[in-house]
Amino acid sequence: MIICIFLFSFIFSYSDYMPPGFVGAPSQNSCTACHGDAGIDGELRVLGLPDNIIPGETYRIDVQILNPYPNFTNWGFQIASLLDLPGGPQGANLVQGGTLSVIDNNTVLEVLDGISYVSHNEQGLFSGQQDSAMWSMSWTAPEEYYGGIAFHVSGVSGNNAFGNLGDYAYAQEVVRYITYNYDGFNYSNIDYENQVKPIFNSFCINCHNEESQYNDNGLVLTDGFGRTSYENLMIGGNSGSPVVSETPEASLLYQVIDHSIYPNDYGIYNMPYFGLQINEHYRNIIYNWISEGANPESCNNGDINNDTVTNVADIVAIVNCILSNDCDESSCGDINGDQVLDIFDIIQIVNVVLDE
Repeated sequence: MIICIFLFSFIFSYSDYMPPGFVGAPSQNSCTACHGDAGIDGELRVLGLPDNIIPGETYRIDVQILNPYPNFTNWGFQIASLLDLPGGPQGANLVQGGTLSVIDNNTVLEVLDGISYVSHNEQGLFSGQQDSAMWSMSWTAPEEYYGGIAFHVSGVSGNNAFGNLGDYAYAQEVVRYITYNYDGFNYSNIDYENQVKPIFNSFCINCHNEESQYNDNGLVLTDGFGRTSYENLMIGGNSGSPVVSETPEASLLYQVIDHSIYPNDYGIYNMPYFGLQINEHYRNIIYNWISEGANPESCNNGDINNDTVTNVADIVAIVNCILSNDCDESSCGDINGDQVLDIFDIIQIVNVVLDE
């Protein structure tokens, strides 16, 4: 503890540098480790975040420390945004949630173990300033994620005397949520990238990643960048691929998230094992995605020429490719999902066109 006091006394009192990784996230310390606990004196605020986050939207965030005592004239802070993943101690390392950026000369951004931290710099100490200090930055929400974003932030109001003795420190976690709009949702033609992948990112990768697979199940979902890999998902783990194309009831993936199917074919417990359960809306998305063939890309059924509509031109195109024996079996013309383009697909495309 003596070493800790000396080190942080030096850092805070005589330098503009605050090392990254002190925001109070899991397995981390915060400013309170070596400075006084704020108790009822002063307040740490995170401003600018709405209750519900829009995927991909950019927000201005302000971190503010309030301390009305006149002897506090030095200020400092650090913040990080992390995916608030469900799961227990077997979970993944910290995963970056969105993108923090500096927008003025009072802050600096540094990266440690793949996580970005925004902190004060020398100018951002606001030396001599009384009552409060505030730092601004921007944050862009992730696009491929549903669930909580945890903003971990810590800060210090310092008296610029006796090292860090007499300072007050603060630590706080602010959680906001990215949710999908269910209103009028169409469960056909499910888009893997924008509708399925975010579910895996939210509920699964905390226990199925390069660092850890709970119970040595062998299922590594991540791609090395903290996001779900379609290829790894389809390869599966010790039980083989968890997806049986077009048959969700026989797919281990769906069996373990749909709690009405237990015991499942492999006797594997319902998932997520440690965290929040996947709600009915997300389960329906996965069910219909598997039913449609569990493809990495979505398309309009029968849209063989990829012009985003299914019409007479697609009927002509599929007839021509069948006659010339030059069909792309993986195209959107394979409307019945049997990986063969034939008369049965022609009939179904005609029915689609007639129904529109």
